[in-house]
Amino acid sequence: MRVIRLLILAMACIVPQICYAQKKQWSFNSEAQVNAAAEKAWNPFFITFRKAVKDRGRDVLKKMMIPYFTYYIGGHPLDSANDSRDQAFNYWDKPSVRGWDAFDKALSRGVAPATSDLTFSSYGVIITTTGITPMPTRVAPAAALNEAELQSGRVGWWASFEFHEDGRWYCWAFVEW
Repeated sequence: MRVIRLLILAMACIVPQICYAQKKQWSFNSEAQVNAAAEKAWNPFFITFRKAVKDRGRDVLKKMMIPYFTYYIGGHPLDSANDSRDQAFNYWDKPSVRGWDAFDKALSRGVAPATSDLTFSSYGVIITTTGITPMPTRVAPAAALNEAELQSGRVGWWASFEFHEDGRWYCWAFVEW
């Protein structure tokens, strides 16, 4: 089960970078411009996002999440044609899940940029992102990028954010580790 979870976390960092490196053309002239725009857009995005999670502001959050949002590992089709945001909200509403509280807690534990040289390993499986064209991506809590923290089971829930070619940040996943 840990191998599957590590693969999913690695994919959370790798897939956006691969997809956007291959399919998207940035309106920026350089990687430095992309990173500068991402930095400038991050704080306003994150402040608004945290408030929306705390207030359970579904309308605001929907605008800040990708439509094919990942909220449950193995619980919905990973198909870009499906809008899973309302399903995610309903899942987090369940008393047995307590997803809203978990989301607020994960965001309060800090956010870290996912670098292009991440390496995860577990039970002999090594996953690396070295050499992939970087796309600004961040993960909360920051501990989700630390393999020892993941292996210890202290991470719990984690979220992934990505910067898009439209100059805006989006949350694309919030799942329980």
